[in-house]
Amino acid sequence: MNIGQLCKYLILNSELSNTEILEIVKDKFPEAKTSPACIAWYKSDLRKSGLLGPRQSKNNVVLTEEEFSELCNK
Repeated sequence: MNIGQLCKYLILNSELSNTEILEIVKDKFPEAKTSPACIAWYKSDLRKSGLLGPRQSKNNVVLTEEEFSELCNK
């Protein structure tokens, strides 16, 4: 298993954060130059491939059109 395969496996089969995935990659591949941006890229690639659903924000806020307009005009 290479780094990309490991990252994609962990993204699809766990609830680990990007940081936790990176720690596992660095443990298995100590010489790897993998960064948090790499993990984010793998997630993006999986989304584009349709294998990972849309990003879920922890801060989902629903605004009315009026509230949104007020925010945009500040």
